[in-house]
Amino acid sequence: MSAGDGVPVPGDTIRGTYREAIQLASGRCALVENAQEFTLVPWRPVIARSLGREVAGLVTDGGIFWQVGRDRGLGI
Repeated sequence: MSAGDGVPVPGDTIRGTYREAIQLASGRCALVENAQEFTLVPWRPVIARSLGREVAGLVTDGGIFWQVGRDRGLGI
């Protein structure tokens, strides 16, 4: 991630294993784990079926363009 505070910015890639959905006061988030780091991102139904699997997302101005599984691109 390129932002100094750990917040994904447009152009960043989020990659890792989708571990769980977490309910926060600000809304539902997905926990994406990569090695010894994790990222919380807004939860979307497109990643729900990927629990325990690798996911990747490209952060854009309009949200995150998720790629789940191989050769599948699903945009949000």
